[in-house]
Amino acid sequence: MLPQTNPQFQPDRHVSTLGGRFAHKLGARTEWAAEYARQWGAQHGDVAITGWGGYSWVKHTFDRPLSPYLKLGYWAMSGDDPKTPGKVEGWDPIFSQWPKWSDMYVYSESKEIGIAYWSNLRMSQVETGFAPARKTNLAFIWYHMDSFHPFAGDPHTFGAGTSRGENLQARLEFSPNPFWKASLHYESHCPGDFYAAAHSAAYEVQAQVIYQFTLQPVIGRHH
Repeated sequence: MLPQTNPQFQPDRHVSTLGGRFAHKLGARTEWAAEYARQWGAQHGDVAITGWGGYSWVKHTFDRPLSPYLKLGYWAMSGDDPKTPGKVEGWDPIFSQWPKWSDMYVYSESKEIGIAYWSNLRMSQVETGFAPARKTNLAFIWYHMDSFHPFAGDPHTFGAGTSRGENLQARLEFSPNPFWKASLHYESHCPGDFYAAAHSAAYEVQAQVIYQFTLQPVIGRHH
């Protein structure tokens, strides 16, 4: 149990979330999607909760050999303003505490509220890729990551700025059939002034093979 003086301490709370998603085909090869949600509620001690989050992206697949594509997106989740102690403005990721955008960066968030606690984040995305072989995809992704407010945590970890840094990824995937999937993932992150100046870049290489299947229960019949 964390003490109340710890920046990671989060009291009991009640949160409601309401949002909507829009997806549309802009053409035979162009997709567009956008989503926005608001949160409201209260935290123990009569502290009001007013968070929000949203994103928008567009993806175009070119009519060329190897099916190259380009995807541009912007993602934002509100952050808690330290200048308003009577209100919590940070987005509560009650439906998205998993490695949605990064398998590595989620562990950096453990020093804030918790692992994969996506909040206080604004992020631009540029992604491109192609199919170098049949049933194979290769993607390159760049996230320019910022925050709305600095985090008042351990000064050995956090700085006074709002730039979370640059995240670069490369991912190779091979799916020979609906059951098997293999992937090789590389990721690097160069931290910005959201973190203490002494922090250097981090790297991760991940390889995995997945076998997936479905089970259908057998329901007996009574004659």
